[in-house]
Amino acid sequence: MTTAAPDFRIIWDNAYAEHNLGNGPAKLKNILEACRAAGHPDRPVLFGSTSKISYAGAGVAMLGGSKANISDIAGKIAVAISATISLTSCAIPAFTAISTASAIT
Repeated sequence: MTTAAPDFRIIWDNAYAEHNLGNGPAKLKNILEACRAAGHPDRPVLFGSTSKISYAGAGVAMLGGSKANISDIAGKIAVAISATISLTSCAIPAFTAISTASAIT
């Protein structure tokens, strides 16, 4: 399918890959192979998690896609993690200073 935006992505989270609705799993086409065959190998980005079949927060997350998409996402995740660490590093001394000031008064 031709799209207006050259960077259009399909964000695919097959939440029912393991547990399904009805009488068994639906037969789904492999989205990676279908997009590759249609000439758009970088279109799908796949997500998954076992949180739905374990305890919330205790699952394992998965990410799939073309090499180009994985590389792009990995770069963005690295920036997000770095920013989170920087913010956390700034917040801890500020919280400590507030706690100390509250204890003194």
